[in-house]
Amino acid sequence: MPNKLNPDTPIPLLDGLTIADFWAWAYSDIISNTDRAVFAEFIVAAALGLTHTPRQPWLSFDLLYKNKKIEVKSSAYIQAWHQERPSQIRFSIRKARDWNPQTNILSDSPQRNADCFVFCLYGEKDPSNLNLLNMHAWSFYVISTDRLTQQLGDQKSLALSNLRKISTSVSFTALKQRIDAVLSPLEFLNP
Repeated sequence: MPNKLNPDTPIPLLDGLTIADFWAWAYSDIISNTDRAVFAEFIVAAALGLTHTPRQPWLSFDLLYKNKKIEVKSSAYIQAWHQERPSQIRFSIRKARDWNPQTNILSDSPQRNADCFVFCLYGEKDPSNLNLLNMHAWSFYVISTDRLTQQLGDQKSLALSNLRKISTSVSFTALKQRIDAVLSPLEFLNP
């Protein structure tokens, strides 16, 4: 596992630029789908106290918390490109083959490789109010993978309207408590 870089670390031969300069250059557009997804992972990691180690993007799940695997998905009404109207909210829940980075081997069959999913919705619809750093504009839906599979089977995506039928949203301040509640029964099933 890599160590966290210090933001003040200079980049040799780049006229005093630091790793923080790179991060600001590369990842400031957190409304874009790919960067928003990573930011959502960071929000969930922060709620769970997991920001002390760097993200590991090659794993088949996003976060490891109390030995349980968490998959984080994000969506937003506002996108980085011009829109005539807000986007319809959908989350990917497709099964995938698990890749083991230590052995470089893929699992034989696709599956959902986490114990629970956290669906993160940035709910602002007015582009003039766009501020992904406003935690009050986010809502979070947490559901165990077993329940997701029971309700939706092999379905590959999930519309917000259907997500609301199987889970209720919580604010950032209640996110850790909800994740703990969803994962706690799993401790007895999968010690």
